Formats: sequence, C-alpha cells, structure tokens
Amino acid sequence: MKRIALVASVIAFSNSALLGGCGTPGSQASEAKGTKHVLLLSIDGFHRADLANWIQRHPDSALARLAANGVTYANARTPVPSDSFPGLLAIVTGGTPKVTGVYYDDSYDRTLYAPGSNCAIPPGTQVVYDETIDFDSSAVFSGGINPANLPLKRDATHTCTPVYPHEFLAVNTAFEVLKSKGVTAWADKHPAYDLVNGPSGAGVVDLYTPEINAKIKTAGTVNGVDLGGVAAQCDGTNSLPVARVSAFVDCIPAVEAYDDTKVRAIVNQIEGRNSDGSKVQPVPVLFGMNFQAVSVGQKLPMGGYVDASGVPTPNLHHALEHTDRSVGRIVSELARQGLLDSTMIIVRRSMARLPSTARSSPCRKAAAETPPSSIPWFRLTLPIRASTEPRLRTAARPARPKVPSTRLRATCRPTRSGCCGFRIRLPVTSRPSSLGCRAMRQRYLPTDFRLIQGSPAVSRRDRNWRRCSVTRWRLKDY
Repeated sequence: MKRIALVASVIAFSNSALLGGCGTPGSQASEAKGTKHVLLLSIDGFHRADLANWIQRHPDSALARLAANGVTYANARTPVPSDSFPGLLAIVTGGTPKVTGVYYDDSYDRTLYAPGSNCAIPPGTQVVYDETIDFDSSAVFSGGINPANLPLKRDATHTCTPVYPHEFLAVNTAFEVLKSKGVTAWADKHPAYDLVNGPSGAGVVDLYTPEINAKIKTAGTVNGVDLGGVAAQCDGTNSLPVARVSAFVDCIPAVEAYDDTKVRAIVNQIEGRNSDGSKVQPVPVLFGMNFQAVSVGQKLPMGGYVDASGVPTPNLHHALEHTDRSVGRIVSELARQGLLDSTMIIVRRSMARLPSTARSSPCRKAAAETPPSSIPWFRLTLPIRASTEPRLRTAARPARPKVPSTRLRATCRPTRSGCCGFRIRLPVTSRPSSLGCRAMRQRYLPTDFRLIQGSPAVSRRDRNWRRCSVTRWRLKDY
C-alpha cells in the first residue's frame, strides 16, 4: 500500500496526526503525481496513545497495516479551542480559527442579529451551529437547516437574511478548490457541516449528514443499516440506563450502527455511486467521513479508560475495534475496485480529548461507588479554561472576564447514569449582556460536560458576575 497518511496526533493547525506515503522524498513526490483521489477519515477523540496501544496489541489490525505502509506524523498541534469545527477546518482550509473566523459551533458575533429578530434589534448575538438549527433533530434526516434558527445579517441591499454555516466561514475550503477536478463528498454528524461547502456554498457535491442526535427507535433502516433495531442492544451495560436511551450518543452499539451508515456511504462512492447509492456518479477526488463511536465510548459513564496509561474499558475497546474494522472495510473496497494505489488515505483525529477515568472524574467516581439513595451533594472545584476562550470574528472584542480567583466552584450531585446537578457562579465580562449563560458554561467547564437540560436563571446584583442555575448536566457528544 502506498500514499497512506495515518493521523495519530494533530497535523499543523489541526488535531490530527498524519500518515503519508512511504519512501524517500523523491519517491514520495513521484507517488504524489499518481494520486487521483484523497480519502480523509476523521476519528473523534482518537489519541496518539490510542493508536500506538492499538497497533501494539493488534498488529494485524487495519490501522496497524496502514501504519506499517505509511508515515505517522506525530509532531502536530491542535488548534485552540480544540473541537470538531476548528479541527476539521484546519485540515480542509489550512487555517487557524483566527483565519477561518470559526472558533466553535457556539460562539458570539457583534455584527450579526439574533434568530427571529428580523434585524430589528441592535446587532450582537450568540451563533449556534449544531443540531438545534435542524428542522427536526429527532429524525435521522432532519429536513436540513431551518433558516428560522439561524443568525441574521443585513446584505448589501439592507435586506435581513439568514447566515448559513458556510457563510460564517471566512476562507475557502479544499472542497471548493478540487471541485473543478471532479466530484467532492463529505459525511458528518449534523446538517450544520454545510460549513465545509465554503463561502460559495457549493464546495461539496455529495454532502451526507445523518443527524447523530436523532431518536434511535424511529430511525428505521438507513443505507442498509437497521438503526431502529439496534435499540434492543442497548442494555445499560453499554449505554445509559435503558429508560434514558434516546439518541445514538446514548448507546455504544447505536452509535456504531450510526457510523456504519456513513461507512456505507463511502463504500457506495468508491463503487461509483452517490452516498445513498441511488444514482451513478464518478469516484470523488476528495471525500471522507467522521467516526463518532470512539468519542462516545470515551465519554459515556460505562466507557472511558481503566487507567491513565490509556488502557480502554471493554466498551471503549469495542468502539475502537468497530472503528478499526470499518477502516479495514473501506480500504478493502478501494483495493477491490483497483483504486488503492491511486488514493491518498489520511486518518486523523477530530478533537483533542483527555482520557476520562473513574479516578479522574469526581462525578463518575461517586456515581460508581455510592448507592443512589445515599449520594451526597458535595463541593466540586474545577479549573477555569482561560486558554480556550473563543475569540470573536470582529476586531471589536469584549474585555476579558474579571476573574477574582483562578478556580470555579460548583456543587455537584452525581448519579449512576453520569448526570450531575450544578449550581455555578461564573465570571463574565464587564458587560453582562455580552455572553449568555450557555456560552459561559461552555467556556469555563471541562469539555466533557455540555448542557442538555436546564433553565438558566440570571441575577445582576453584581455587574461582574452572573449566576447560572443548571438543573441537570450529562455527558453528551456534540
């Protein structure tokens, strides 16, 4: 196998490590001339240590074979903040968030107007590009992006228009550049990944975005995968408690099946069809997908790592094994179609997440060791993530938060399912209206925790502080 890039760390400006072609610089340049297709495989949460451990323990695995025939580039650096949007854009644009203008899927822009405002209020709004902008996020194919949920701008004629994700991006993408050479394709977890289309809005010919937060039981069969039937495999040992399993991110077998729909899309494209197999199209010149199983296996309470050396729990091991088999399936199809020698394969990590173990997480440790009836409320102290504060798109940036101490305090009552109730005091800017509670929580809390249910309550008794009351938090994939 030639021209294989295995991303085990983070390529410059992205959180990935790259496996490239073998041989001397001259031979690599010669091989590059024969490359007709580029396949980008992005694995959420995949650490360099995960790759090294997996290859050591599974020398006959698909990833081990790729590594043996390619180049592993580990001297790479993640963009800041490290997350799906800036990580993917680093690869497909070559730009940092400062250049692309995209720091996160939830940010703030002083020049845009709030959704539904008809631009009739002063500019300045939270900009959210996740499953909340779908028409129906409970459906696998959610109907796409609902313009009513998008921020607004005034165009050259002063007409108030919605800002789609691709319009929020300040630079073009590799998909736009290579579209002139042939078909381009990408598969990801939300319709919001319209982002990779680039400012033209048309960089990706075949964009396949089944919603990862859709309800499992009503998903039906997608791309030949029985998504609805996989709910029976979620038994509480590999998922949240059965009564609380709803979306694919709540259950490891379910998210593995979800990944299978995108793998099938890649296989369809290698076979000369579009992502759902409904029509004939040329094999893309640039295509790829995002894997979610490893990330979910790291974050669910019954997943993660056994210890700090990176030994996976059985559930995370299953997710790693499933992802490895999926990569092998794609590589085998390339070989079967005679395309392997003309395809550059890049495997990269989508975001930089730290291992999450029972000993490293107060919530998980208490949840695992304490009977539910006697779980106490206790004080949890968390470091403030000042280094990952998102920047604004415009030059007019708000003043830095006035932080009276370097620690954030919150009360937490964990449960066996990994949920925590928090009452939090968060530092904000000197302008209380400049950031919402949600943005402040995402800025200062560890990346493992995302709000999925709760009602923020604001008190302005102190202009430099805002109190956010959260009824429930849960580990959740975004």
